[in-house]
Amino acid sequence: MEEVDVIVDNVILVSKSTLCEPVKRSIAISDGYIVDVDKPVKIREKYKCDEHIDGRKYIAVPGFINAHLHSYGTIFRGLGEEMTLHEIDSDTFLNSFMEYIGKVKPRDLIYYACMVTYIEALKSGATFIADIPAWSYASDIMVDALNDIGLRGFIVYNADAWKNRKISEDIVYGVRIPEEEKLEREDLEKVREIISSDRDAMIHMHVAETIERYRIVREKFGLSTVELLDSFNLLNDRAVLTHAIWLSDKDRRIIARRRASIVCTPSAEMKLSDGIVQVPYFISEGINIALGTDGALWNNSNDIILEMKILCLLQKVTFGVRAITSKDAFIAATYSGARAFKLEKVIGDISKGYEANIVLINSENPSLKPILMSPRSNVLSNIVYCAHSGYVDKVIVRGELYVDNGILVKNDEHEILARFQKEVEKIFDKVL
Repeated sequence: MEEVDVIVDNVILVSKSTLCEPVKRSIAISDGYIVDVDKPVKIREKYKCDEHIDGRKYIAVPGFINAHLHSYGTIFRGLGEEMTLHEIDSDTFLNSFMEYIGKVKPRDLIYYACMVTYIEALKSGATFIADIPAWSYASDIMVDALNDIGLRGFIVYNADAWKNRKISEDIVYGVRIPEEEKLEREDLEKVREIISSDRDAMIHMHVAETIERYRIVREKFGLSTVELLDSFNLLNDRAVLTHAIWLSDKDRRIIARRRASIVCTPSAEMKLSDGIVQVPYFISEGINIALGTDGALWNNSNDIILEMKILCLLQKVTFGVRAITSKDAFIAATYSGARAFKLEKVIGDISKGYEANIVLINSENPSLKPILMSPRSNVLSNIVYCAHSGYVDKVIVRGELYVDNGILVKNDEHEILARFQKEVEKIFDKVL
């Protein structure tokens, strides 16, 4: 018998590798990777280990990909109520804090905002986090925080800071294109130069989130944002476009042809009254769709499981009951999220050779019962429409338990929360 590090035994597995259908499986893990996935009896015959996880009450899914959030938004959670995006951006109260933080560069505040946000995301099952800073200096701090929490991620740097970015093997790096109201041709030229010389550099931009932003670009450049990016050769499979709400048919065709990815953040887009992303059209045109929570200033939480339900409900009430399926939402939050960051052969699935990033959802919850495997399964539907972060019992990251019984294992959560509270109060005392 072959010896492995961990066996997750006898779970209900739902993943891209199972075509999102529930199957009874055991998972053998060694050196942080999945060695084998097979029927429980076959895994027991082939492998031995010292650490078994009894999976009989669990549904196993891949670690989720939170493909867009802003950790700094956690500082201002609950302070952007009943405002549009543009009203938040011009709010005197919030701007006084943003300007002060940008000026004094309080490292501890940014660091603990990251840590609290990543803990919240991790406890909802996210094992990859894409974080977008408000201030250029914050990108390095985000890299430190992701390394300290032990997760993979995507961090964006401004073009001027690209050469001096902090390097970590677990980070995918993107160069940031400024928001539409700040955009100049010089910005696009700088980004084009970077991606031409660095084949690993990805591109990130908030695209057409509001009709106002769409009109700004149209009036200034005579093109839509998508057309403008394409004219600078900035649309390809390394481009990650967040929101992409106000698009024309031509815009969608360009995105599909260039194989760029779109990240939807439906709860924030609803709360801000941004508009409704055209997911059924993206699906029909073969555009890769990922899912994110956005930040706590705009959405108030970082629960990626809940985001799947919101995505489905919003699309169905807008485009019809068959506009999107549970499978579409689940794939967006897992495999397609990994694909957006060119990691679909490494994360986003539970299959041999993949990193052992596994979320165990406790099926012993009233809203997940009954569990029906055949002839018509309800397991995936129940995950998408009934589950939330509170149902996540264990999170395995590269073969190690990071969350156990809903409790953070690797870091002192209470200390981190206390430090964050202290840093926020300190800033509020200085600004007010």
